[in-house]
Amino acid sequence: MVARTTRTGQAINVFLAVLFALVFSAVFSAAEDYYADIGIIVGENGAATISGDTNHPMLQHGTSQEFTGKNGRYWLLNISIYDSFSDFIYELTLPEGSVINYLKTPKLARIDEDGNRIRIIGTGKDQPFVLIVQYQIEAVKRTEYVVYTVIAAVIVMTLLVIIYLNQKKNPKNKTYKKNLGSLTTRQRQIFDFLQRNKGSMTQAELEKNTGLPKSSLSRNIESMRRKGMISKQRKGMSNMITLEK
Repeated sequence: MVARTTRTGQAINVFLAVLFALVFSAVFSAAEDYYADIGIIVGENGAATISGDTNHPMLQHGTSQEFTGKNGRYWLLNISIYDSFSDFIYELTLPEGSVINYLKTPKLARIDEDGNRIRIIGTGKDQPFVLIVQYQIEAVKRTEYVVYTVIAAVIVMTLLVIIYLNQKKNPKNKTYKKNLGSLTTRQRQIFDFLQRNKGSMTQAELEKNTGLPKSSLSRNIESMRRKGMISKQRKGMSNMITLEK
């Protein structure tokens, strides 16, 4: 009776040992079967979009904000999965203008810059999937804003200096405008005819078009010449009258 009981106990122990081994093997095999070949793109609002090939439920396709958080001006992306992966590779793209402050990953393949965006590529084998990145983008944007503001201020100041120097170099323009308001009715008539004729006419043409007497026309032309409004040059039997610029 005792021998039979002993054999029964041994059989139970063997059964339990085999069952434990099978369960352990199944769990271990399931853990070893996880893999990932994925891309992760993080938007400015922290949303992470995952695409690619994987069999782990936490890394399925879609967009989520469960992996990111913000403290002050710092963003933290934390994708830590402590199940064992037989192998994995990821390509993480951070928002435009990001600056990395901290990075933790099993094996870093490389960090690239694509324009103003940073791309991180990492791998792992027979280990958990761990990717932790702290970054910031506000400081970069603020710096860019300050730079653009300074550039705009320099351009405006340069234009103001150019305008000031031009006015200083050309006091004639101020005098011209001042004298324009002092023209008499007949002088203004002469001025308007010259403007309509591209700024130049002979004195004989002015006499014909304005209907002014020759002596009156001569006096007004001479007065306008002294004011710096027109110039007079001899041309054949007449004078060429030209507006000053």
